Order: sequence, then structure tokens, then C-alpha cells
Amino acid sequence: YQHRVEAHFDRAQEARGVGRGRAPVVAPRLQHEGRAVLDVEGAVAVEAVAQHERLGEDAQLDPDRVEFYHRLLREMLLVRRFEERCAELYQAEKIRGFLHLYIGEEAVAVGVINSLVPTDAIVATYREHGHALVRGLDAGCIMAEMYGVQEGCSRGRGGSMHLFDAETRFYGGNAIVAGHLPLAVGMALGERVLSARYNRPGHEVIDHYTYVFAGDGCLMEGISHE
Repeated sequence: YQHRVEAHFDRAQEARGVGRGRAPVVAPRLQHEGRAVLDVEGAVAVEAVAQHERLGEDAQLDPDRVEFYHRLLREMLLVRRFEERCAELYQAEKIRGFLHLYIGEEAVAVGVINSLVPTDAIVATYREHGHALVRGLDAGCIMAEMYGVQEGCSRGRGGSMHLFDAETRFYGGNAIVAGHLPLAVGMALGERVLSARYNRPGHEVIDHYTYVFAGDGCLMEGISHE
């Protein structure tokens, strides 16, 4: 699915005369056999039709599996569309400060986070818009944070690199390269201590995990090896 989305994206860019490395002024449309698709749900519907065309009308498809695949595609497209809009607003100077996009990495966040449970904690880098969206943070709330207004998920004080939501156990958004690694270790250690203390007869079982996203840039920092 990610390969198909990328192919559609490249064809749309070429049709509009926009080469790689240049952000378009308007978010490009997905193209499928000459048909323009503007929105996420429309793109998922087009992919569903294409899937049936490839497999044939008589193909027996597991409805649950198909819906799961379409959900993954829907989430990847949501992240891509959100990031494209952020790029436009940043160029228009509506979003100020730093802006690190997650374009091209959508499948990583979607694949990992869909394997987690609500009680698991997530600690991410400063390129965390996609993680926040897939984890369930409202897109409007995230965009409000980009604008630096009180309705944002960090009440406008964090901006692009400091998205936070305790309800979904999403703990950043951390601006310092590798600075989030000791935070994740500390959270995991805390969960282990609580688990040892309370996982006894008569207490609710605590079985929480902490997941941390990190890029290869972290490997140059000593804290990664510590």
C-alpha cells in the first residue's frame, strides 16, 4: 500500500510539473487511472475498487482482514495529507518556529502503533506528528498546537516538536536528539517497579510497556549507548 501511495504521489507531482525536493503550494492529488482523489476516504475507496479489479469479482476476501488493511492505508494517507498541509502553512508563515515532517515514514508509525494496546506508552522524537495522529490525537488539536494556541494538545506551549497527550499515553515529541531515550528508560523502569509492587493477589495486574522511536542520528549521542 505504501508503494502504491508513493507511486500515485510521484505521478501527480510529475503531472503538475513539480520535481522531487520542491514542496508544492497546494497538496497534490492522488491519481488512479486518470481519476483524481482529493481526500483520504476517497483514496481508500479507490484502492478497494482496484483491489477487487486485480483479484477478480469472484475472489473470496476476508472482510475483517480487508478492513484492517484499509485502516492502515487510511492512517498512512491521513499522516501524509496532514504533513503536506503543515508544509503549506509553514511556507505561508502560519506555522512558526521549527517544523520536522514525517513524510515518507508513515508506514513505520502505522505498523508499530497498530500492534500496541492503549495502556502502552509511546515516546517519540521531534518528528512525531505521524505518531500522534496514529495514536489517536485529534488532527485539529495537533494543528492548533502548531499554531501555538491554547486549544493545542500542549496548550500552545510546545509547538511542532512537543506534542503530548496523557490520555493516550503519548509522551512527546522531544526536541533534543536522543534526549528522549533516558525518559523512555525511566518510564519503563517505573512501570516495572509498579508491576512488582502491585502484581500480587488481590491487586489489578499491571502489564504496561514503553515503546520508543529513534532514528540513526541518535547513535552519535553517548546517551544512546548508556
